[in-house]
Amino acid sequence: MIYDPYQPQKLTGRHAELYCKSLALMLDSFRDCFQRPEEDLVWTFGVRLFDGLGWREKLMLLLKVSKLALLGEGDIHEWGALEKAACFSVYHHVFQQLEIERDVLNMDMRSRSERVWIDPGDEEAEEAAFALDEMARWKLLIEEAYAEDARQEGVEDDEIQSILEHPEDEEDDLNHYYSLIDLLAGRLIDDRDFEMADTFLDLDPDVASELKSTMGISDDYFIQMADDAPIEKNHETFDALAKLAGAVKLNDRFEPPY
Repeated sequence: MIYDPYQPQKLTGRHAELYCKSLALMLDSFRDCFQRPEEDLVWTFGVRLFDGLGWREKLMLLLKVSKLALLGEGDIHEWGALEKAACFSVYHHVFQQLEIERDVLNMDMRSRSERVWIDPGDEEAEEAAFALDEMARWKLLIEEAYAEDARQEGVEDDEIQSILEHPEDEEDDLNHYYSLIDLLAGRLIDDRDFEMADTFLDLDPDVASELKSTMGISDDYFIQMADDAPIEKNHETFDALAKLAGAVKLNDRFEPPY
């Protein structure tokens, strides 16, 4: 998708479903933080600027960007590098899930090659079968999200199908889906300037300030937020995110829908 400042940023259909699924899994990573808030637990999502934040800051940013992505609340033109990094982390987490399922399958294949007899009730085989199914579900959701958005932008079906075609080679296959995820992220993120954060933070302050001025970037563009919110506020933030993602809140007990 090409970023369009005049296009509604609120996600719909399969794209919104993909975003919510990824966000819900990210929230699972934060649950331990509430059990052990005094510990500096670190969860990484593949986006360096976002990963460098504290878990409270991550939650605050995720709520801000997710309100816009899923409810249309807020002004995307006010987003800085931190908001863009937080939003992109949700998309990159989708790719991380594909990598995880791929690794599970590879481990099972190596294990099978070393064994003479395969037990029909083998737990590793069951895990591999689940990984294969889960990977297929992720890939289908990515494809359907892309196709829906592309049709909304007026892209012809033939062009959509040509973009969705992918090579059979494993690495090229993952790269193909990463490119689709990157295209979907372009619906909300106009550029990847958050990837320059390390460069600016490593420069001499005067040089960095001059370079930012030349590029039209404010001095505080890459500065991290303060994470001094009380734990009760963090609970509220988590539960608000859980509601958006359709995930279980902190103090709720999961009950199956039947």
